[in-house]
Amino acid sequence: QIRMQNLPTNQVRAGYLQPKLYDIFKLQLVQKHRHIIQTHGGLPLYCTLEDVRGHVVVQHKSIDGKNCHLSGQFPPGRYYLRVRLRRGNGGMYQVSMRQQKYVNLPPSASRTITPDFQQPMQIYRIQVRNARLYQVQVKGRKLKCAIDKIGPQPLTVMNLSEPTRCLLFANLQEGNYFLRVYPLTREDKPYQISILEYKPPQGNHLQNKQPRLIGPVYPGFNRPFTIQLKKPQLLVLETRGQIDTLCKLYDSNNRLIARDDDGGRRYNCRINRYLRPGTYRLHVRITGRRSGIFWVQRRAKKLP
Repeated sequence: QIRMQNLPTNQVRAGYLQPKLYDIFKLQLVQKHRHIIQTHGGLPLYCTLEDVRGHVVVQHKSIDGKNCHLSGQFPPGRYYLRVRLRRGNGGMYQVSMRQQKYVNLPPSASRTITPDFQQPMQIYRIQVRNARLYQVQVKGRKLKCAIDKIGPQPLTVMNLSEPTRCLLFANLQEGNYFLRVYPLTREDKPYQISILEYKPPQGNHLQNKQPRLIGPVYPGFNRPFTIQLKKPQLLVLETRGQIDTLCKLYDSNNRLIARDDDGGRRYNCRINRYLRPGTYRLHVRITGRRSGIFWVQRRAKKLP
């Protein structure tokens, strides 16, 4: 059995599913917008977005095992969202669609922007033609930022943002990305935004707030990094990525002084340590079964 209803922008529709029953929602997508379609509730769902000919444009099995989340930039026109159960006896759920207008922002560009006072968020589309490391910086106001890719592959980002500055490092491949900027204060003050090529330092020395992208690496990978301090500092040494890392910190006498496995985000390692002047070595090893890329970085924190 099939049930069909319209899904307008910025509205929520309710659905009810049983085994062998699926819902279809008819929606109209407009151009120059970021499209976000998602379900809400506790049912384990499977969703497909189809064009008028019935071709599947994108499909999604939820990350949390329940709700669907489809986002990206699709050609304007009419589409159909098909929602069905993955397992269980069914029940009530909700579905919504948002269309967010964006501004094109080319890479290797710097601009000063005065955002609309009424807009709680600004979205910029970045079209990358040459894969390389980029540094994304937004400063001039209190704000938060996030960047994501149009597509199913996760994006590995090193976020070194501060209250008055967003600072993101990312390995951007060819394709389209969305940069979301959330001003935290309601004012007409402009901010400066830049997307520039990032060239990390050479060798194995870790510099403050100059992250290094490592990989692709494989299980068992182990690499040392040198840290030199001329004055006492409270340091954070960490990795960021989708693979499991183990960090070990040694002093100049090759004595192990700190170790961490999963103290960072998800499976990443993180060491917080007060260190005296001297030379130290940070060993990073891949302990899981997954291969890929990851960031490693050092940043100094203010002493209390």
